[in-house]
Amino acid sequence: NDLLEQFFPALDALLAHDGRAVTDITDVTVHMDVPRGYTTARIARTIVRTLRFGLGLPLVADDEEETT
Repeated sequence: NDLLEQFFPALDALLAHDGRAVTDITDVTVHMDVPRGYTTARIARTIVRTLRFGLGLPLVADDEEETT
C-alpha cells in the first residue's frame, strides 16, 4: 500500500525538520473513530505496532488499543 510505503520516510523527514529522530519517540498510540475493518484503521494499527516493536516499547493487544 502506498500509505505504508510513504509513511516512514515522511515521518523521518518530519522529525528531522524538528531536529529529532525516530529514536526520540517515547510512546505511540492510535485513536480512531472508524470501524476496525477499514483499511485505514488496519494500516494505522500496523504502523503503531511496527513503531512500538522497533523502538522496544511494550506491545499492546487489540482490545487495549485506543479505538472508539
